Amino acid sequence: MSCTWSAYFDETHPKDYHFLDFYEYRLQQSDFTFSFQKESDKLKKDFGSLITNSSDKMKEGASLLNKSFKAKFFLSFSAWLADRGRLP
Repeated sequence: MSCTWSAYFDETHPKDYHFLDFYEYRLQQSDFTFSFQKESDKLKKDFGSLITNSSDKMKEGASLLNKSFKAKFFLSFSAWLADRGRLP
Protein backbone atom coordinates (compact mmCIF):
# COMPACT_ATOMS: atom_id res chain seq x y z
CA MET A 1 0.00 0.00 0.00
CA SER A 2 1.20 3.46 -0.82
CA CYS A 3 0.93 6.44 1.45
CA THR A 4 0.55 8.75 -1.55
CA TRP A 5 -2.72 7.36 -2.94
CA SER A 6 -5.78 5.53 -1.70
CA ALA A 7 -5.39 1.82 -0.98
CA TYR A 8 -8.30 1.29 -3.39
CA PHE A 9 -5.81 1.54 -6.23
CA ASP A 10 -3.52 -1.06 -4.69
CA GLU A 11 -6.38 -3.44 -3.93
CA THR A 12 -8.11 -3.11 -7.32
CA HIS A 13 -6.78 -4.29 -10.67
CA PRO A 14 -6.17 -1.23 -12.89
CA LYS A 15 -8.61 -2.43 -15.56
CA ASP A 16 -11.30 -2.47 -12.85
CA TYR A 17 -10.85 1.14 -11.67
CA HIS A 18 -14.25 2.85 -11.57
CA PHE A 19 -15.32 6.13 -10.03
CA LEU A 20 -18.27 4.77 -8.12
CA ASP A 21 -16.23 1.86 -6.79
CA PHE A 22 -13.64 4.36 -5.57
CA TYR A 23 -16.34 6.36 -3.77
CA GLU A 24 -17.83 3.15 -2.35
CA TYR A 25 -14.39 2.33 -0.98
CA ARG A 26 -13.96 5.87 0.37
CA LEU A 27 -17.35 5.68 2.09
CA GLN A 28 -15.94 2.90 4.26
CA GLN A 29 -12.96 5.02 5.34
CA SER A 30 -13.06 6.97 8.60
CA ASP A 31 -11.95 10.16 6.85
CA PHE A 32 -14.74 10.14 4.21
CA THR A 33 -16.06 13.69 4.03
CA PHE A 34 -19.47 13.46 2.29
CA SER A 35 -18.26 16.41 0.24
CA PHE A 36 -18.10 15.92 -3.51
CA GLN A 37 -15.49 18.66 -3.81
CA LYS A 38 -13.20 17.19 -1.15
CA GLU A 39 -13.58 13.62 -2.37
CA SER A 40 -12.98 14.59 -6.00
CA ASP A 41 -9.93 16.62 -4.92
CA LYS A 42 -8.62 13.51 -3.16
CA LEU A 43 -9.23 11.46 -6.29
CA LYS A 44 -7.44 14.02 -8.50
CA LYS A 45 -4.45 14.04 -6.13
CA ASP A 46 -4.42 10.23 -6.23
CA PHE A 47 -4.42 10.40 -10.05
CA GLY A 48 -1.40 12.70 -9.98
CA SER A 49 0.52 10.41 -7.63
CA LEU A 50 -0.41 7.28 -9.59
CA ILE A 51 0.47 8.76 -12.96
CA THR A 52 3.83 9.93 -11.63
CA ASN A 53 4.86 7.14 -9.23
CA SER A 54 3.07 3.85 -9.88
CA SER A 55 3.55 0.82 -12.12
CA ASP A 56 2.84 1.12 -15.85
CA LYS A 57 -0.49 -0.73 -15.52
CA MET A 58 -1.61 1.48 -12.64
CA LYS A 59 -0.52 4.58 -14.57
CA GLU A 60 -2.54 3.47 -17.57
CA GLY A 61 -5.65 2.71 -15.49
CA ALA A 62 -5.40 6.00 -13.61
CA SER A 63 -4.78 7.94 -16.83
CA LEU A 64 -7.89 6.48 -18.48
CA LEU A 65 -10.00 7.22 -15.44
CA ASN A 66 -8.54 10.71 -15.13
CA LYS A 67 -9.36 11.51 -18.77
CA SER A 68 -13.03 10.81 -18.14
CA PHE A 69 -13.17 12.82 -14.91
CA LYS A 70 -15.73 15.50 -15.80
CA ALA A 71 -18.76 17.22 -14.35
CA LYS A 72 -20.98 14.19 -15.02
CA PHE A 73 -19.47 12.59 -11.93
CA PHE A 74 -21.03 15.19 -9.69
CA LEU A 75 -24.39 13.83 -10.78
CA SER A 76 -23.25 10.23 -10.41
CA PHE A 77 -21.82 10.92 -6.96
CA SER A 78 -24.95 12.75 -5.77
CA ALA A 79 -27.23 10.02 -7.09
CA TRP A 80 -25.04 7.37 -5.52
CA LEU A 81 -25.16 9.06 -2.10
CA ALA A 82 -28.90 9.68 -2.37
CA ASP A 83 -29.47 6.03 -3.26
CA ARG A 84 -27.77 5.08 -0.02
CA GLY A 85 -29.61 7.71 2.05
CA ARG A 86 -26.27 9.38 2.73
CA LEU A 87 -26.83 12.93 1.56
CA PRO A 88 -26.00 15.31 4.41
